[in-house]
Amino acid sequence: MSADAEKKVWTNLAEAIDNRSFVYQLDLSRQNIKNVPETIAQCNKVTRLDLSHNDLTHQSFPEEFFDLSNLQELDLSWNRLTALPAPICMFIDIRKLDISGNEFADPRTQAKRITDLFPECEVIW
Repeated sequence: MSADAEKKVWTNLAEAIDNRSFVYQLDLSRQNIKNVPETIAQCNKVTRLDLSHNDLTHQSFPEEFFDLSNLQELDLSWNRLTALPAPICMFIDIRKLDISGNEFADPRTQAKRITDLFPECEVIW
């Protein structure tokens, strides 16, 4: 894997899927996404994923989304989340999770849920 491949940030999911062997950073922010496409799972080398500023709820994530086993950083800020999807615990390598600007009744509880599971994870709420 080249350093350039690791640094490139892909912003188009279709292009990222076509080049999935080289996709480590995927920025799908501000794309009015209401439901995360199942095909995102084909980008299984992604370590950093930005889904901020979309229209996501806790029901917007297909089962396949949680197959992104290399994910280390996930930005879900500024969506419409009222709860985190239960399978988020599948991201065993998660090191940074941004859930700020959502519609949680108690964001501190959501953050604690993640840090209880993953003490090394930095949760921004």
